Amino acid sequence: LMDTYLPAFHACAVRAGAKAVMCSYNKLNGIPACAHEGLLTGMLRQKWGWHGAVVSDCGAVEQTMHTHRFTTNEPETAAAVLRAGTDLLCGLAPEAAHQDSVFERHLPRAAAAHVRGL
Repeated sequence: LMDTYLPAFHACAVRAGAKAVMCSYNKLNGIPACAHEGLLTGMLRQKWGWHGAVVSDCGAVEQTMHTHRFTTNEPETAAAVLRAGTDLLCGLAPEAAHQDSVFERHLPRAAAAHVRGL
């Protein structure tokens, strides 16, 4: 991963100055990409210093629950992906994000990421 995939991703996201990236449908070490805090927050934002928006494909967040069985319900899924660093959730009912206090904690970061991407 570090030698093959991440150098190209770093070149596109960081060196080329991408304003947004999309988390993928797959998982790494048992953790769905949209809920992978190590990738989205640890690697992308903290280690690489990238400040753009992480958006989801419309089925990727839902698959965190249904396909990967990483979470068991929509509020838990919304909380997991927001906590990990996904800023725009597509595919869940809007009320799912509001049912967990994690929404209020991560809303400023998510909104700021989108504004920087404009």
